[in-house]
Amino acid sequence: MLRHMLRNFNASHPEFQFLGLPSVTPPPLEDVLACPEHFVSIFVADHRDHVKDAIFNDALSNKSPGLKS
Repeated sequence: MLRHMLRNFNASHPEFQFLGLPSVTPPPLEDVLACPEHFVSIFVADHRDHVKDAIFNDALSNKSPGLKS
């Protein structure tokens, strides 16, 4: 269902580009429940390098019309 929604959105908004990111191991559920803010911080930190690589290696190299290099 999510893929279908993303495909529809992408078809109507070609200036956006969705890239797949590698999975990361989530923190233990106890940590998430104890401090949701800490979970968000860990989530962002765990994905930071993947997002950076995706932007510089994939998105900018594709010469997408919505991205300026």
